[in-house]
Amino acid sequence: MLDFPDHRLVKLGRRPPHAGMIVPKLADFRRRALPPPPPTCKRSGIISEWGMHLNDAIGDCTIAAAANAIQTWTAANGALWRVADAIVEARYGQSGYRPGKPATDQGAVETDVLGAWSRHGWDIGRQDEDVTLWAALQPGNDADVREAIYHFGGLYVGLLLPDSAQNQPVWDVGSAPGTWGGHAVWVTDYDQDGLACITWDTVQRMTWAFWQKYCEEAYALLNRDWLNTSAVSPTHLDFDGLDAALGAIAA
Repeated sequence: MLDFPDHRLVKLGRRPPHAGMIVPKLADFRRRALPPPPPTCKRSGIISEWGMHLNDAIGDCTIAAAANAIQTWTAANGALWRVADAIVEARYGQSGYRPGKPATDQGAVETDVLGAWSRHGWDIGRQDEDVTLWAALQPGNDADVREAIYHFGGLYVGLLLPDSAQNQPVWDVGSAPGTWGGHAVWVTDYDQDGLACITWDTVQRMTWAFWQKYCEEAYALLNRDWLNTSAVSPTHLDFDGLDAALGAIAA
């Protein structure tokens, strides 16, 4: 694992969200408040090598972030499953990418990735891995962000990276949002100073100020591996209602 990614050797690839798309909101399906999360949550250390997932060669960050989520959920119950590069490449192919044809390497929209994942699952070589539910939350609400990371194992996030982040060991506020490009990451940690995401086989720290300025979208994902091993069952969610909302979007 790199101590700090060489940004000459990595790629982005998150395309902007669809304008006007109706997305299920986590807050709309609460039955009651969750127990408050602890002031610090750190899961990045449960895996020593996260893997690049081809994101040094192609703009598949939306799939790489999902692979890191699967690894988090399976590692949490002591049965780490590493997602093979061939599977990552195949999932990226659902967005139009064709190996050996650089013009097709156009990135992907996070909600498209999540929609396909929830409808069809992933064949990861062990069993079909599916996201039962997914819902958006407001990145600007720090309390909800902490709660979702703690209770769901992480957040699937879209960032408008500034070019100033290219040479920052800890991402902090710098140049304008999006001047580097859109990037998808899997956020696993938080404390009073900031958060940490998994990207490019690296645990990348960011300040809360960076998060507030550059995070464009964030999604809580519910996966059976996490549910089967979590000490906290997320019964605050109206599963039937969220399923119906997703079905209406997919129709």
